[in-house]
Amino acid sequence: MNIYECCQNDKLMIIALKSLADECAAELNLDLTGNISNICKNAGVNRPQVYEKKVQLKEGLKQVHMDGPGRPPKEDPVRSGFSNGTCELKIKVLRYRLENPGAVVFHCGGKASYSNGFKRYVLDHFDQWKGCQEQFCRQIEIPLQTFMTWKKADVQKKIERVAPKKIPELSPTASEDAKAIVMDYARWQGSLRDFLPYEAKRLGLNFNEIRRVLTITGMLPIKSGKSPRYRGTTQKVQPGRILVTDGKEVAVEFTSSGKKETLNWQGIVDQATACHTATVVTKTEDANAVRKAYHDSVELIGSPPGGMVHDNKPIHKDRKLCGDLEKMGTEMIPATLKRPENKAVMEGEFGKFEQHVGMIRIDDQNEGALSESIVREVIRAYTAGINHAGRFEFDGKSRMVVLKQACPDPAKDKAFIEQLKGRHDQQKKQNVLPTVHSATAILNNGF
Repeated sequence: MNIYECCQNDKLMIIALKSLADECAAELNLDLTGNISNICKNAGVNRPQVYEKKVQLKEGLKQVHMDGPGRPPKEDPVRSGFSNGTCELKIKVLRYRLENPGAVVFHCGGKASYSNGFKRYVLDHFDQWKGCQEQFCRQIEIPLQTFMTWKKADVQKKIERVAPKKIPELSPTASEDAKAIVMDYARWQGSLRDFLPYEAKRLGLNFNEIRRVLTITGMLPIKSGKSPRYRGTTQKVQPGRILVTDGKEVAVEFTSSGKKETLNWQGIVDQATACHTATVVTKTEDANAVRKAYHDSVELIGSPPGGMVHDNKPIHKDRKLCGDLEKMGTEMIPATLKRPENKAVMEGEFGKFEQHVGMIRIDDQNEGALSESIVREVIRAYTAGINHAGRFEFDGKSRMVVLKQACPDPAKDKAFIEQLKGRHDQQKKQNVLPTVHSATAILNNGF
């Protein structure tokens, strides 16, 4: 509806126009009281010209559209400011991104990575572009600085499209997930690092399972064997003499109810061989879990260790726990603050568990201790497999064999353990102020 039509039907519009006319007249010191003849006479205006201007105003108001009540309609960002050519370019780029997953991958923080195929596609279209660079980048939603970097790199060395990946022949018994992984990776233009989280989220699998499928089908090369790395940050003693303990939250998903919870895995490994000596699962990490894992380790090894390295959580100061270990002749050795490599052998096992197992899914149709028992069995199976696997650093022997065959000599490593324990005790004493004795004497005499 135009403004003239509103004036014929809307009293509010007429009053608003009169108010606007009064404001304009006040600014010109024009008196609008009386009839048209008197107003024209006082203003020095010819009356016939007023009627002509009135007709012009009617025609002009008929051309002005009046929005209805409420918020004004938003301008369509897709259609505004685009010609047929720019819309066609935008559609082509978007279609390319849809047909070639991984061509553009957005990361946290607003950054994005682009495949060489996408860069070549964009540069080829710019060669046919007749406008400026800024407008071109605005249409394809690429930062100008990024595009200029592509152009400079293309001049130095032409950016080539990556050859399409060959799709291997799959066994008729291959699962649907395996087929989907192969087909998706064949179409993927980005890096493997970006593909793994993309496919894991799409299929609900972990990274290791996806990588394994690609390796088995030949789409990824087999990793070359590397010699074991000895970082030199931990002095190793005889097997069975020092244990390392720590707790880890294990995620559990119940498929029937959809509920998720975490349980604590209290693990202990032998410092020299990384052999898992105990598997304890509890609701939370506490002193009882550490004590049970310790006694299970002693039962497995056959003799108490000389020391047990742990983190600085308050649970390791529990009187009952410290008393049990003291009776067995085992020193509790806290890890040095800000030196996580003290417990690297245990942390490394936790990292491998996340890679190989991940979240545990349980059918919770039955209540009770089902969750704890299943998690314990999964972890037990995992640690048993690692313990009995042949190791390069042990000349093909497993961690368990090396640990069992070793005959620990308590006296041999006793001096080192006492020295390590004394070093921590000395560090604790250094935390006391040097004026503690003088301050105590003053307080005693004064009060």
